[in-house]
Amino acid sequence: MITRYPVNDSLYYLRAEWNYQQNYFKEAITDLLYAIKLDSLQPRYHHLLADALLDHNQSYEALARMKEAVRLFPSRISTLLKLAEFQNILKEYDESIKTCLRVLDIDPLYAEAYLMVGINYRDLKDTVNAILSLQKATAYDDKLSDGWILQARLNSMKNNAYAEKCLSNAYKIDSNSIPTLHAMADFYQDQQPLKSLHYYEKMVSLDPIYLQAIINAGIIYFSLDSFTKALEHFNILCERDPANSLFYYHRGTVKEAMNNKAGARSDYKMAVNLEPKNEEYLSALKLLDK
Repeated sequence: MITRYPVNDSLYYLRAEWNYQQNYFKEAITDLLYAIKLDSLQPRYHHLLADALLDHNQSYEALARMKEAVRLFPSRISTLLKLAEFQNILKEYDESIKTCLRVLDIDPLYAEAYLMVGINYRDLKDTVNAILSLQKATAYDDKLSDGWILQARLNSMKNNAYAEKCLSNAYKIDSNSIPTLHAMADFYQDQQPLKSLHYYEKMVSLDPIYLQAIINAGIIYFSLDSFTKALEHFNILCERDPANSLFYYHRGTVKEAMNNKAGARSDYKMAVNLEPKNEEYLSALKLLDK
């Protein structure tokens, strides 16, 4: 189609979009620069170009692109918020907050702007203002699950009951959301491991290749002396990612607890082969051979 219509900017964007999805960032950048040359007044071209530049390890060029997009579309809320997001990624927290305030000048009730302000205050270690901003975000949009989850994390040390309520609100919004389930599992992991395990297992049922949920579930099973279940989980992990030394180490600890010293030794040796300088692995192997 591009050969047939070489000055159709939307075709270059579509090809760039496909390249970006395939992680061909350099090719996506080339197409997007040409699409913008043909028509610079398409916000989505600038947005995708910024994403491609960022993923191609050109973070400051990505930020410059978003600043240019805001210059072209100074009142476009989604463009302003994307600039704020990029400023946050590059740790320009004060600038990100200023950009969010520009959004709030346009729409004082825009919940996602308060969410981004809260994220910036969290990163600045200003917990009080972070919580206040996030409370405004969820007050203006009670379906903003990220706002509830962030509030829960910031309140978990000081106000456990309120944190639990925030997580409950997020869970009501989408009980199959992996980020929400992960937040729930993290929250209960120390105090109610069986409840935490329920959420990890639900994550695995929804996403069987989500390795972090599998390893955390395996660790909890091990802590509860459910060694057979723990072994099942670490077997899966070793099969899925055979180059990960940590998985062999954990499986070795389970086998050792099950008095399978030969199996434990084999796994510890595999972990050491993959990561020869890891003191924890070396110590486990040494203690087993005593």
